[in-house]
Amino acid sequence: MSEATLETAATTQTETPAPKKATKKPVKGKPAKGKKAKAEKTSTRPNSESGLRTAQVRILTALKSGKAMNKTQINEACAKAGFETAKKFSQWMADPLGSRNPKVSKAAEDRCGYKSLLTLGFVKPDEVDVDGHKEHVYVITSKGKAALAKA
Repeated sequence: MSEATLETAATTQTETPAPKKATKKPVKGKPAKGKKAKAEKTSTRPNSESGLRTAQVRILTALKSGKAMNKTQINEACAKAGFETAKKFSQWMADPLGSRNPKVSKAAEDRCGYKSLLTLGFVKPDEVDVDGHKEHVYVITSKGKAALAKA
């Protein structure tokens, strides 16, 4: 081998390796890159002495007139009363009110951690005939009025 070849071979063997990239430590409370965050379970503590959530109290307040209302009418009544979420997002009452289907209602209660107004018996579902089609409406019960008075 020639001297030039030996020098190049020697320099390539003694070169320092490239520096390693600094790895970031995961921030506490945030998932590592590429991993999904675990969903936090909502608190099951009630917001009032009656054991009702704020949203449930708002729904009962909208229904306290005794008039049967559908979900759209309940949402409008809550929006008029100043509930900001009702103005922006119409599905806010799905878990607090509950579902007419017991299986769906049970699954939602397990997910959110509290019982719905329908399950508690504070609101009862009804159907009314409006221009030839049935519309689902909700009416506050005497048990619901008593719970609202405590809240």
